[in-house]
Amino acid sequence: MTSDEVLAGREPAGEPRHLHPGAVLIEAVRAARGAVFGLIAVLASAGLVVGLAIAAVVLLGCAVFAYLYWRSTTYVVRDRSLHLRTGIVAKREQVVPASRISALDTSRGILQRIFGVVAVQVQTAGGSGKAELELRAVTFAEAERLRHELGHRAGSAGPPAGSAAGVAAAVPAGEAVGGKPTFRAPGALADDAPVVFRLTPRQIVITALTSPSIAVVGAALAGAGGIAQDALSRDTTEALADRATQLSASAVVVLAILFVVVATVISVVGTALLYGGFTITRDDDRLRIRRGILTERVGTVPLDRVHGVRVIESPLRQLLGFASVEAEVAGYAGQAEVSRMLVPLVRTADLPWVLPQIVPGYAWPDAPLEPVPARARRRYLTAPLLTAAVPAIALLLAPIGAAKLLAILPLSLAVVLGLAAARAAGWHRADGILTLRWRTFARRTLLASEHRLQFADAVTNPLQRRASLATFGVRLSSRRGARVRHLDEEVVHDLLARTAEVGVGG
Repeated sequence: MTSDEVLAGREPAGEPRHLHPGAVLIEAVRAARGAVFGLIAVLASAGLVVGLAIAAVVLLGCAVFAYLYWRSTTYVVRDRSLHLRTGIVAKREQVVPASRISALDTSRGILQRIFGVVAVQVQTAGGSGKAELELRAVTFAEAERLRHELGHRAGSAGPPAGSAAGVAAAVPAGEAVGGKPTFRAPGALADDAPVVFRLTPRQIVITALTSPSIAVVGAALAGAGGIAQDALSRDTTEALADRATQLSASAVVVLAILFVVVATVISVVGTALLYGGFTITRDDDRLRIRRGILTERVGTVPLDRVHGVRVIESPLRQLLGFASVEAEVAGYAGQAEVSRMLVPLVRTADLPWVLPQIVPGYAWPDAPLEPVPARARRRYLTAPLLTAAVPAIALLLAPIGAAKLLAILPLSLAVVLGLAAARAAGWHRADGILTLRWRTFARRTLLASEHRLQFADAVTNPLQRRASLATFGVRLSSRRGARVRHLDEEVVHDLLARTAEVGVGG
């Protein structure tokens, strides 16, 4: 086998293959990144010359480790299974049958882009959301070959060409050659893979401005300020505090506005890096979701494993007419929210025709949801008022007279949230899809296939029994579900009977 064959990933068919040689540098950087804080501490305490010498030894060790990792890591597709052999000292061989592979996802960081390679993550049915196997550096052609041999048709690894914003028309793909998939560089599409959704730059900005990330960034900046204060000397801290007390009211307002602007800019940039180039294509019976600028990720969602979709509307997004959509995918219970995300932002008015384009069979209800009975509405106030009573009583007992006036705020907020939850709650059934809606802080709507429900239950407490009310809940194979409180008791029994009729877990 020649060096050119190694670089191209063209080892003989059926023979174990090494990763792309670029994996040496990629793994060396990964190893060095874990030691960076230790190296900084050494440089600060041991002096420049000694510190640099130690750093050189550590970096050399990382390079040697990375080379040995590359030499000892091989993989091969044999007997309809993917075999991965790893280990420098203790050898380990992992085998994943093709029949258990639910998705072959790809990602590209900065180093992968430099070498023109991708990392391939192997997801299995029933997994926890973390990849069972990962090939950290293979060529695009090799990634497509693996998809082909393991029964996952070629999907694109780079940004697709095609339609404008929102739901797009089908984009024709390249032709197959000789019955085999055409290996495509970034920018190509799989055969017959239509672009069904694209997130525009404007939508990315709206996503950032309406997400909790601004508050998170603000808290992080405030925390960084606290850390900086601890790191400064006492004299410096006191001097800064004295200057702060001398600031005029207008200067304080300007600084507050500047703080908000900085937090907003960081949030928008972070969201753009996370969701930039967000595109959904449908490739046969799978969705391929592409996102990310610095690290480009291409995730695969098998449509037959989508057991429901969840529409989430925060108060701000609901006011502006926007929502996000998450997928309830069997075997992906442990995934983070960003991995479950199907559509980061979409107009609520567009859901009736956006959802069927992306996830066929999950149609937005064409009629208003059945609300909770009128006698149930006041019961939605009980839990929020009991929760708000604690801070309200604390404020009433406060020694400061002005604080007593603030006691009305938590009680007012509790009433608003309770009434909003009562207005949001409802249900709908049509064409084998059960729709449940409820609200905690954000309004959430679950569209679930009745044949895919894993669990359904009804709960009544003494107060509900007096009013002939009950709480109805369902659970999907993603280990998430929905629960609507204070429905009519007869309605709940009918929903349970319907669930038993279609077969829970069917």
